[in-house]
Amino acid sequence: MSVADSDLIAELSERAKELHCLYRVEEALTDRTRDVDRVLQDVVDSLPPAWEFSALCQARLSVGDRTWSTDPFDTPVCSMNEPIVTRSGQIGWIEVSYRAAAESAGTTGPVQQPAVHRFLPEEEQLLRAIARRVSLAVEFRELQRVVQEIDEMRTPDGQPAQYRWHTIVELLLRTDQRLYARMARKLLAHMCWSGVKEAMCLFTDDDVAYRQAAEETGNNTPQAGGRENTLESNARIYEIAEANLSERAIFTLLQKWLKEDKASFIFRTLVNLDHSLVDVADAVRRFIDLNPPNGLEVSEATGKGVQVLLIRRMITNQREYIDAAKRHLSVRDFYNLIDRMIIPAKSHGVIGGKAAGLFLASTIIRSHAGERPRLADVGTPRTWYLPSDSLHYFMNYNDMEEMFEQKYKPMEEIRSEYPHIIELFKNSRFPPEIVHGLSMALDDLGPDPVIVRSSSRLEDRFGSAFSGKYKSLFLANQGTKQERLAALLDAVAEVYSSLFGPNPIQYRAERGLLDVREEMGVIIQQVVGSRAGEYFLPTCAGLAFSSNEFRWSARIERTDGLVRMVPGLGTRAVDRMADDYPVLVAPGQPAHV
Repeated sequence: MSVADSDLIAELSERAKELHCLYRVEEALTDRTRDVDRVLQDVVDSLPPAWEFSALCQARLSVGDRTWSTDPFDTPVCSMNEPIVTRSGQIGWIEVSYRAAAESAGTTGPVQQPAVHRFLPEEEQLLRAIARRVSLAVEFRELQRVVQEIDEMRTPDGQPAQYRWHTIVELLLRTDQRLYARMARKLLAHMCWSGVKEAMCLFTDDDVAYRQAAEETGNNTPQAGGRENTLESNARIYEIAEANLSERAIFTLLQKWLKEDKASFIFRTLVNLDHSLVDVADAVRRFIDLNPPNGLEVSEATGKGVQVLLIRRMITNQREYIDAAKRHLSVRDFYNLIDRMIIPAKSHGVIGGKAAGLFLASTIIRSHAGERPRLADVGTPRTWYLPSDSLHYFMNYNDMEEMFEQKYKPMEEIRSEYPHIIELFKNSRFPPEIVHGLSMALDDLGPDPVIVRSSSRLEDRFGSAFSGKYKSLFLANQGTKQERLAALLDAVAEVYSSLFGPNPIQYRAERGLLDVREEMGVIIQQVVGSRAGEYFLPTCAGLAFSSNEFRWSARIERTDGLVRMVPGLGTRAVDRMADDYPVLVAPGQPAHV
């Protein structure tokens, strides 16, 4: 084995340790059945094995006045730490350190010991990720506790118990002063709109006079002033509310606003583009887990806002798709989706056009199964998704960024170079986190044949179908786990390479899409079919168009669409072989076959 191979194996081994640590931490933090004391101890115990010098590594974690540490915990010779921060500010810290190497009886030669302050950059990044994950988990549990305490203020029949709004305010003041201030601000606005003079007097006379004059004269210069936001001023707002509003009115308003505010964390995650898909997935899980099975109870407007933001972040910005999807998709649907996504740590990609259509269609069919019983028999193959920017992680990992200039070369050159590009991709390495995710997908999909399908951003969208332009590859999915995984990695690499093929580049150029950003997501699906001896026969495949350009009856309109179905593989439907015996159906006129 060469030195380079040895170094590569060592590097991959370190990354595998880090990934295993992340999965152990995630497993501990998402276990709602255990108390926080046991959970945080498991987090601490998960850290040392992920560091380079595991035998000398120790860890501890502090939240509030509590501290958890590995046993034993000795005086460190070098350490690194990260703060644990929630909306209320810093509430603790997490530390990883090395202790001095003890002399071992019978040891010949020096004991390996890290140099002072010697930590790998990847280890620093790992600790930051874990600190952030712990921060979110602690904040989530605190929010759950607050929600539970507020819900317990209701009588068994669901009615408020004596409208004890004071208890809610005291609870907020004790647990979340920012939320306490937001509720005060909303109360102040409500009272000002209702004409409560005491509330309006909280703004100074100069502020009011200046703003009135500005409205009358059309002055558009910045307006100075503003109410001071302190605990004392917020307490004064609650006093004014108590004097001018009924107990029931205040309680009802606070309950309504708190219900809306519960969803604020998912809005903050979705609108901040710095947050990755991992953060989005975590926010979706928290949204559902706060009130399973369908998540927090929010107003219709709030729910619609969350749906549209999720569509934009995880699927597409295309207006036509959003208009259709927001009528059918729920947060619960996205919750189910993320459990089958292989998401690189910093991914900001989407599931791609082909996956988007499949996801929406399956959701619509499932939601209408109650009113149309025959739809209950329509199933969707088990599917796993790689987001669109996973291609970029793969290419960056292998230093292949120059490939993106391929689309601007002469077509003859593109055609001649494409076979070499395929070989380059198939002989490149995948980032360890993608390898691990694909391994999990194989375990879930089982031993049945699978198909690895392209799902680019531009594919199967309104205005561009890209039918048959990118590759889809069937895998027998037989042999040992290592053989199956190697074949799957090889197929994903080949699908990635098809982004640079001559046919899709020419198709994009003809439609003015050459300069539009294109990314390649991947779908891994079970093949639906039946076994016949040593063979597996796919049942059928098809292709559908919203516009019918092949009308064989005068009664068929262009808007009736077209479905072309064939037995066996989908390539027969796309490539239109002479002997494929297709069945053509106009969905708008299904009787005219």
